[in-house]
Amino acid sequence: MSDFRLILSGLGRKPLRTGLLIFAIFIAFLIYGVLAAFQSSLENAAGPSSGNRLVVANRINFTQPLPLAYVNRIQNVEGVADVSYSNWFGGYYQEPRNFLLTFAVDPESYTRIYSEYVMPEDQRQAFITNRDSIMVGRSVAEQYGWQLGQQIPLSSNIWRRRDGTSVWPVVIRAIYDGKDANTSTGSVFVHFEYLDEGRTFSNDTVGIVQIVTADPAQNDAVAARLDAQFANSRAETETLSEQAFNAAFIDQQGNIGLIILV
Repeated sequence: MSDFRLILSGLGRKPLRTGLLIFAIFIAFLIYGVLAAFQSSLENAAGPSSGNRLVVANRINFTQPLPLAYVNRIQNVEGVADVSYSNWFGGYYQEPRNFLLTFAVDPESYTRIYSEYVMPEDQRQAFITNRDSIMVGRSVAEQYGWQLGQQIPLSSNIWRRRDGTSVWPVVIRAIYDGKDANTSTGSVFVHFEYLDEGRTFSNDTVGIVQIVTADPAQNDAVAARLDAQFANSRAETETLSEQAFNAAFIDQQGNIGLIILV
């Protein structure tokens, strides 16, 4: 009897056991596939990465703020071609379990720097012009059935408004798509001025500053100039490549790769 026929004979002796074994193997691969997809989506959600973009954050930790006044000073550093800024919002929709990857951004400069986010120009202008507006990714809009012009109650687990609530009424004025299949559309963007004017603390501060360098070959030199400018200040900086910053952002969620491997 050949080895193959012996294997088939053994599997056929107890069909129930064989069926359960096959089912268990299928479930194991299914779980791994789901977790791997989750890891990939989390990494993409942290933001797109570009060779000539750097991120300036507080040297202590990127969860600590930087003065908004730093933005203009960074703009004047040699080798910096463009600048934007953003702040973590900590958003959710209706219930905390409906977590949204939400950032408060300067609309004009942010949409200019992150050209990966594609939308009609009239929607982009509406997002820039109206402070109570948000820009949402296509996948988020489809998940919740949101439409352009719809007002939604966006809540924050960090920022409370001056009226004592943590609900920020916003209007969806832009829905963006990814420039290509690798661009995540799972984020939501709030108008920074709307947040800064309404929050009860940390006014006139930003979470991080995003910069575009004139040439990727100058990245290290530009980063050194930036950090030297703010050395020994009350908010020293650490300038990283966008890829390195995104990796650090993911690390804050825990070692997802190790968890999946285990």
